[in-house]
Amino acid sequence: NYLIRNGFNKAIFRDSLVNKIPSKVLKNREKIGFFKNIDEFFNFNKKDFKNFILSNKFVNSFLKIKEFKTMLDKQDKSNQECHLIFGIINIVIYLKKYKSYI
Repeated sequence: NYLIRNGFNKAIFRDSLVNKIPSKVLKNREKIGFFKNIDEFFNFNKKDFKNFILSNKFVNSFLKIKEFKTMLDKQDKSNQECHLIFGIINIVIYLKKYKSYI
């Protein structure tokens, strides 16, 4: 009842928005993503940050490093490129923190 109600997911969240946003939005079942350029969150011009991303040999073994570096330096990254870079950053952080458990 809290998560899914009458075929609508996020029931609690939807309940919290009644009278705050149009009911047309609340009754929309379609999942809609949004795009935010990753350059607004991270500064890929900083050498230390770029080195951190490229510091994991395991992750690097799956990447075409030259192409990935070019993607990091690119000014207008596509939505797919932003998702890939964000995923790589998360994997590197996860492995740095938990690699002794793997």
